[in-house]
This record gives sequence, C-alpha cells and structure tokens, in this order.
Amino acid sequence: MEGRAMKGGNDKIQEEMREAAEEIEGDDAEIDGTGVLAPDGNSIPLERLEEGGARHPTHTRQTTKKPKVAEGARNFCNFLLGPVFVQAFVLTFLGEWGDRSQIATIALGATHDVYLVTIGTVIGHTCCTTLAVLAGRYLSTKLSVKYVTLGGATLFLIFGVIYLYESLSISAEEFLIPIASDQVSGV
Repeated sequence: MEGRAMKGGNDKIQEEMREAAEEIEGDDAEIDGTGVLAPDGNSIPLERLEEGGARHPTHTRQTTKKPKVAEGARNFCNFLLGPVFVQAFVLTFLGEWGDRSQIATIALGATHDVYLVTIGTVIGHTCCTTLAVLAGRYLSTKLSVKYVTLGGATLFLIFGVIYLYESLSISAEEFLIPIASDQVSGV
C-alpha cells in the first residue's frame, strides 16, 4: 500500500538530502561555534550576522576548548562507525552468514593456504560489493524509490506463491530418506 502512495520521481530523495544538509549545518554551527552568543545566552547563527539580521552582542563568550584525546577518539569513532557504515556492515555480514560462498571459503581454507584464501576472499567480496554499490547508485538515478518498492513487493509475492505451490505439490515419499536393509534391525 505504501508503494502506491509514493510519489514518482526522485522528490523524496531530494527532500531527504535537503533535510540531512540542514541537520549537518545546524550541528556544525553548534560544534564549531560558528554562531555568536547573544547577551541572553542564545546562539545567533553566523548566517544571520552576515545578512545583517542581528546586532553584534556587546560581549561574547569565548569558547576556547582544547581538544582532548577522548573527544578526538569519540569523533573518530563517530565518523568510522556512523549509521551508514554499521548498517552496511550488519546487512552484509548477516547476508553472507551461512551462504554458499562462506561454505566454499571454509572448504578452501581447510585445504589450501589460509592467508591466500583470506586475501582472495577479501578481494573477491570487495569487487562484488563495489559493483553492487556502483550499480545501485546508477539505478537510483534512473528509477524512483516508488518503482523499486513496487518491484520488490511484486517479486516477493511471486516467489512466495511459487514456493507455496512447490511445498504443497511435493509428495511425502520425496521427503523420505532411503535406508539400506542392513541398517534396519528388528523392523
């Protein structure tokens, strides 16, 4: 239902980008001190001062903080472990967990040099993921979010019907595992 209610085109993406830019600008002004404090303690954005929309206060508080190691480490971790990185890592990790490629990697690691298998696997996944990211970036310029959502929902329903049909049409005999006569005793 949500897919049909979506607007066509990339308006939603542009709106999200605009909101993100405003949030980043506000956070930067707060962190950098690019705004000036008014006598009542409220911050006056630098942009308003440049446009002549606010008078310079008679006194300004100086916020000269020396950067601390802990603050620098926190900023680095926030940059490195941002929400996009964490989401991409978790989705990729869970998507590969128990996948055939992981099972093949385990078999290769058991029979060949572990370091070469590790290097080959990392390079292979890097190439595959890079291709997926670039293709997704390209497709996002050609397709709207509405059509991607509707396409995904349609494919989900089609595969659901196919698997339901297969599960109902398989007879019980196909599930039985043949047991050799010498393994059966007392039956």
